[in-house]
Amino acid sequence: MRLCAAATALGQARLAASHGDSAGAAAAWAAAIDAYSRALLRPEALGDLVQRSDVRYNLACRLVGAGRLGEAAVLVKELVRSGSVDAAEVQTDAELAPILGML
Repeated sequence: MRLCAAATALGQARLAASHGDSAGAAAAWAAAIDAYSRALLRPEALGDLVQRSDVRYNLACRLVGAGRLGEAAVLVKELVRSGSVDAAEVQTDAELAPILGML
């Protein structure tokens, strides 16, 4: 349920941003971050390690979108360090480009 809310908020954020509505985009990014964060409070409900890592990776992408670069970088570093995410994948993800210098 919470991941559906995150996906909906993500779509709203992208739509608002594409129409120049920075306030609407910021509110939608915040809603997506909240939904992902709440989902991670019950990791057992998210499935296996791969699925939980995917949610954390998506949270990092949303944090970048919201301008919370430091938090996103810490999360991505943890994912790479744990082996959950390949460093090469991070380097090619356009959503993470703003934090590449922080990794």
